[in-house]
Amino acid sequence: SAMISTVVFLMIQLKLEDPAIAIVRFEKAASLDVKLAAAHAGRGDALLALGRRADAITAYEAAKALDPKSAVTILKLAKARAKNGELDAAKLLFDEAVALDREHLPAELVKEVSALVSAQASN
Repeated sequence: SAMISTVVFLMIQLKLEDPAIAIVRFEKAASLDVKLAAAHAGRGDALLALGRRADAITAYEAAKALDPKSAVTILKLAKARAKNGELDAAKLLFDEAVALDREHLPAELVKEVSALVSAQASN
């Protein structure tokens, strides 16, 4: 659909532009179709890039509620929670994401979240 391609375009822009600009665009996409999980997840990516961890968690939670089987969204939520110091929740989410779809998760993201969870768990 047109909305999906718009969200894909916005995700590409997030890699190229200021995350603050991306947030505004993701919010617009999410407001046009509140059931668009990808818009909420993209907003979470932009918020996390700006260090707004609590807001990113809220955005990822909205995406997860709309698409509870999205292992990537769950893994991103785990990352945000780990960065926010919520280690127990992050570990549970990490395990959930890996159990759901290990082979399709981005390897770098798995490695990053695994390191966040295990490094902080040993402290």
